[in-house]
Amino acid sequence: MSKISSFFTIKNPEISIEKYLKRFIFPLVLIGLIIAADLISKRLIFENYPFKTSVPIIQDFFHIFCVRNTGGAFSFLDGARIFFLIVTPIALVVFVFMLLKSLNTSSVFLRITLAMVIAGAVGNYVDRIMFADGVRDFIEWRFFGLSIFGFDSFPATFNIADMALVFGVIMFAVYFLFIYQDPDDIKQRLRSKSNVPAEESVEEYLNRKNSDA
Repeated sequence: MSKISSFFTIKNPEISIEKYLKRFIFPLVLIGLIIAADLISKRLIFENYPFKTSVPIIQDFFHIFCVRNTGGAFSFLDGARIFFLIVTPIALVVFVFMLLKSLNTSSVFLRITLAMVIAGAVGNYVDRIMFADGVRDFIEWRFFGLSIFGFDSFPATFNIADMALVFGVIMFAVYFLFIYQDPDDIKQRLRSKSNVPAEESVEEYLNRKNSDA
């Protein structure tokens, strides 16, 4: 949590408007593509496949099974439609802010991560607003006839928005656990290695060293 809080509080270096906009194009396009793929696939599948009837596309691996889900991704918190209607916009504001802040960094990985989370949340939120009986799910993943921990298929039916959201959250955790480095920690290591005087900031020390060179 300390890494995430530091991400919100650090002052990123200023970049040009041109570079800022260039960095914004890719996540914006990715968000649009995921949302479009999610909503179009839901409409096409629900218009052309029977409800609650498993239709094999790849036998015992990938089936179409149209159902309604009143919970979150992969049926998490089933029946909590009102909860998600309230919480999702709040979460979206936070992740959009993080995406905008990430444009001042060079991390493409983080921007892809945040774009996936935002797109997945929006895709399912549209369904929650439009349909009182729940989000449209249709992907049934089976295990080639095998039983794994008592299941012959993945425990929940899902959609493209669910996949984007879950993979995005996993990538988000990976980024802040293993990739992101707290600037204060970096400065502390640099201070200890470079013998920076206590009364001088790391930035002042580096500027002085560069001017002396």
